[in-house]
Amino acid sequence: MASETKSPQKPQLNYREMSQAELAVCCEKQEQTIAELTRNLNRLIEIIRLNNHRKYGASGDSVSYPDGMEQLNFFNEAEAAARQGRPEPTFEEVTAKTPRKPKQKGKREQDFKDLKVTVIEHELPAEQQVCPVCDSPLHDMKVEATKTLKLVPAHFEVEEHRRHVYTCRTCEKTQSEGDKIPFVRADMPNLPIPGSFATPELIAGIINTKYTNAVPLARIEREFDRMDSVRISRQNMSNWILHCAEEYFSRIYTHMRGTLLSKEVLHADETWTKVVQQDGRESKKKCYIWVYCSGAHDVPVVYYEFHESRAVNATV
Repeated sequence: MASETKSPQKPQLNYREMSQAELAVCCEKQEQTIAELTRNLNRLIEIIRLNNHRKYGASGDSVSYPDGMEQLNFFNEAEAAARQGRPEPTFEEVTAKTPRKPKQKGKREQDFKDLKVTVIEHELPAEQQVCPVCDSPLHDMKVEATKTLKLVPAHFEVEEHRRHVYTCRTCEKTQSEGDKIPFVRADMPNLPIPGSFATPELIAGIINTKYTNAVPLARIEREFDRMDSVRISRQNMSNWILHCAEEYFSRIYTHMRGTLLSKEVLHADETWTKVVQQDGRESKKKCYIWVYCSGAHDVPVVYYEFHESRAVNATV
């Protein structure tokens, strides 16, 4: 049977045996306690009143009062709304209907001007180009154009770079044994990650999906598999992101950090977070994310820093 915990009872005071000074001190303490309890009680009563008013009280839209008046008075409404000296409206102003806003011409063409246009011709077969009345041949009178908007889902394409290597036939014939024959290769664009098949478009799409659209790499991996059965593991995508961050984005980060440190006043926001796993085990440390930005009248520069509680820096 569980033992019940009882709150310790206060010793009973014997007021008859107290001196006058002890009674005065006791009365002062009781008055302070009563005043504090009264304040708490009033605060709780006010909270209950406000909650009841929000739930069951009357509510309505706010009223815009005339200039110089704090509350609308229904007994002098005419005096409050009157504008002395204002000219009388004409009959045409009173009876005129509000003109409708004309429809903007060419808005659809303006919206579609930067999009790729695929023209699809719809023509009658030659055997059907016959008048249904007199069986005479029909001629093409006009073309009715209807523009529609189509969404093309993302898909993968393979680029095969074929670098042609050139050599000299004359040198092959004239050079003696042991001499090197010159080879000349055609130029091709440098890959962002040497030895990898990842293109800038693929890496940019992964970074945008993860950091702009907040999609985890595991979901991106499954989405690639559903799209075109392309199996790119999240480990490979992580390696690509880290390589680009160290090789290319670190220069942008250094420039932004230097620009911020040159300002006299900075704004910062600190948010703590918890890393689920670290070094293969559950992490129990608090990690912090700091967001820094410059003033409203400076060049807008924002950068992030990620720090662990043990002062190990890892920029994200």
